[in-house]
Amino acid sequence: MTSVKNRTSIKKRIAVIAANTANNIALPVYSLLFSLIVIRFCSDMLWGQFVSVLLGVNLGAHFLTWGNKEYLLRSFSLHPAQAESKWRQNIFTRALLLVLVPLIWVVSPVGMKVFLIIAFWIVAKFIYQSYEVIIVYKNKFTTTLVLESMGILVVSAIILTDPTIRLARLLCVAAGADAIKSLLVAFCFRRLFSLKMKGITLDFKIFTQAFPFFLLGFTGLLQSRMDQLVVNFYLPGKEIARYQVYVNFLLYLQAGSGFLLIPFVKNIYRLPFKTIKRISLRLFAASVLLVPMGMGVVYSIVTFLYKLNVSFPQLIIGGLFALPIFYYSPLIYFLFKQGRQYEVIIIIVSGIAINLVAALFLIPVYGITGPLLGAMLSQWMMMSLFYYRTNYSDPGKGQSAVY
Repeated sequence: MTSVKNRTSIKKRIAVIAANTANNIALPVYSLLFSLIVIRFCSDMLWGQFVSVLLGVNLGAHFLTWGNKEYLLRSFSLHPAQAESKWRQNIFTRALLLVLVPLIWVVSPVGMKVFLIIAFWIVAKFIYQSYEVIIVYKNKFTTTLVLESMGILVVSAIILTDPTIRLARLLCVAAGADAIKSLLVAFCFRRLFSLKMKGITLDFKIFTQAFPFFLLGFTGLLQSRMDQLVVNFYLPGKEIARYQVYVNFLLYLQAGSGFLLIPFVKNIYRLPFKTIKRISLRLFAASVLLVPMGMGVVYSIVTFLYKLNVSFPQLIIGGLFALPIFYYSPLIYFLFKQGRQYEVIIIIVSGIAINLVAALFLIPVYGITGPLLGAMLSQWMMMSLFYYRTNYSDPGKGQSAVY
């Protein structure tokens, strides 16, 4: 009887892991498929214009999440019986931030029509992203996979039937897809996590308590997108499209560090510094072998499938850009373990500054290669800082986990 239960438990765990893996792979694949369809069937200029808006929408939506996923996951673990009430309290409190959405009209040069689409899109993303913590907590990864699959099918069908589509309509299609996904995910969890405000009081402490989680996520997002923001301001739409597609592939290549680190994450907070350091070195050694192969795949897809040019210097810089994160990812967990989250934030902010300054100075000289070079330099600088802070800053102290 016990062995049957154990087999059932193992099967459930394998099913959850498989669904999570499929979900993690599908999301970037769908994003790349979307860009491919727009570039090949419409134009790279249209994709460049779309990306300029998409970056702003994603930054705005990320601001509105206010670190809720990581904050609530910890809260759910500590108080599982209060999970629904805490989630509802969190989403309704964060909804107050939606009053800041009209600022888009003030700070950006978009017309009223595009502004209304952007505002609608951000609200849709706010609702959809609020359910991410529930999906993770309840291991409902299949739900996300189904919704994202439906979304890409609808968007692709509309674009393929209208190759002359313009920016405003493309934005409407993307915003509409996210709105439909928001309604469907709310319907799926209507009994477990309803959107009823009855019995809920707003808790403004959420903004201070979740701020470290927000800051970590937001600075990380800025660090990975700062060069793209500079490109949006200085280069034409075709160059924006080329840069965005190539850099997104590099970011997905960087994500390989997370896949390699997964076997260690569960116990990493209990590991001594020497073991974590060995993991860093082994991951980096693996990356030296894996990244060149990955860059070969990236080059083939971008040049032959997307029909976009990637020069040899850009290929080398891209490979160097992808390497450092394999080394410093485990070191970030070590700093978290010691309660030194703000050191991580400071290092990331330093990376943002290097990325921004280098991109601004290099883009007039080297064009699209300039911000790519700045992004690469910021990665190696961050690796050096993480190495220094963990090796020469009392690494033996503070071994207890933070959470």
